[in-house]
Amino acid sequence: MTSTDSAADSETAELLFGLGRAQAVLQRGEAFTSLGRAFDYYVEVGDVGRIVAIAEYPDYGTGLWRGTGVVQLIVRALEQVPPHSHEAGRLLCQHGQVVGLRDGDYQEAQDAFEQALVIARREGDALLQMQTLGAATTVASNHMRYDVCLEHSLHAIELASQVDDPRSEVTARYFAVTCFINNGDLEGAREHAFPMLTAAERLRDRFWLAGALWKNEIVYRLAGEWRIARDLTDRGLLVASVPVLLLTDRVMLEFEVGDVSQGEAFLERLLEDPHRTELDQGCKAMAVALVSRINGVVEHLDAAKSIAQAVLESAPATPSATERARIALALTAVQQKDITLAANQYAALKSRQATMLFWAVSADRLLGLLLSTMGEIDQALVHFDNALAFCRRAGYRPEYAWTCYDYAGTLMSRGRPGSRAKAMSLLDEALEVSSDLGMRPLTEKAAALRESAPSPQGRAPQFPDGLTQREVQVLRLVATGKTDREIADELIIGVRTVTTHVGNILGKTRSANRTEAAAYAARNGLT
Repeated sequence: MTSTDSAADSETAELLFGLGRAQAVLQRGEAFTSLGRAFDYYVEVGDVGRIVAIAEYPDYGTGLWRGTGVVQLIVRALEQVPPHSHEAGRLLCQHGQVVGLRDGDYQEAQDAFEQALVIARREGDALLQMQTLGAATTVASNHMRYDVCLEHSLHAIELASQVDDPRSEVTARYFAVTCFINNGDLEGAREHAFPMLTAAERLRDRFWLAGALWKNEIVYRLAGEWRIARDLTDRGLLVASVPVLLLTDRVMLEFEVGDVSQGEAFLERLLEDPHRTELDQGCKAMAVALVSRINGVVEHLDAAKSIAQAVLESAPATPSATERARIALALTAVQQKDITLAANQYAALKSRQATMLFWAVSADRLLGLLLSTMGEIDQALVHFDNALAFCRRAGYRPEYAWTCYDYAGTLMSRGRPGSRAKAMSLLDEALEVSSDLGMRPLTEKAAALRESAPSPQGRAPQFPDGLTQREVQVLRLVATGKTDREIADELIIGVRTVTTHVGNILGKTRSANRTEAAAYAARNGLT
């Protein structure tokens, strides 16, 4: 018997099935061969149960769906079962997932999912319905159909109360978190992030546990809670067999806080990672371009550009892979002042306004930078305004600080009357938030840009008793009755920072309490 022959008997077939599953967990390339040999035996003997079990095994978590023979395997399995049967529903669910992810055929995937759901509802099979919805969310997310993805995810989560299937629950919550983050709903993401991790720990599957830790890390990193985010990536890297996504986020985190030695160490691990799918390559290109933007070191930008262009030229690549590549190209265009490249990426990314592009950069900030590079300043400012509103509403504090900085830089380049005052105010906000969060590179950049600003033609606004502009902002909110927490949320700064401002305000205005400070604001026309 050769290594490609079918199994000789049921015992060998069962051993090959087990071996294939073990090899899949270890990301071994021989896994599909082992499964195929077992499959051929079960076709010969007509064991439909094992045929279906093998054909539906290469799911999103195993990575085997990328194999060249997976679709043919599912088609062969469908030939062995009655049309419209329960077994056909399971196989159609798998078929939709594979063609949607590997072949990039979104419509064929939706047709398969719909047929599977019809069968599941007819049979009253909540488990199959939940599994199909989970597979549909996977495809919809990778095709960035986030409205469809969220609808299916929430429906599957509802079914989790009827069906004890932690794998489907983890899948549904994983992509619900993805959608909420994309839409700028951090609280919605938090609602599902921890239950997802709990279900993943119960499932004890390395892929989904690493994924759940990663999604939780994103939630904390976007809020600027670096320590918790770092702990979550540490845990994820211990179990992840394909660590590219976790490494990408850890690189961003370390460079954001100015830990260059750690950032470079994780970046080296990321670039040396052997996985070479379009998604992996898109992540690597994006990470390099983001790091260059943070620390101003542009020597690797050409390499990032080459990787990103190769992703765009590959086929089929899912939209989630190509968009990561476009983020890398957009950041490259901005830093290299490449107007043509900037225009191309703006056209490609414009439809993503009011979203968070792969938990790395707000779409409107990036669009504003691209238009600024193209010299279209007025429209760039519209995007920056939208980015500020988006990040403030979402609570994405680090991204808010970066938007303030980039907005200020664009205003200063325009040089119109009134631009300097607004730029100074934005830089003050960038400095306050970045200092509060310990974002040393951004703090240094904002301070340097502020220092380089030309002297004002007229006098800066003067406030009574030496109050600063930020203290007046806080005082106005105190006067409306807001608590320190509410003020912090509105201004995207820490509660302790607000408390410090309030103390300074009380001292400067000689107010005994917040009520007296509010009266002071009214007397001095500051409300």
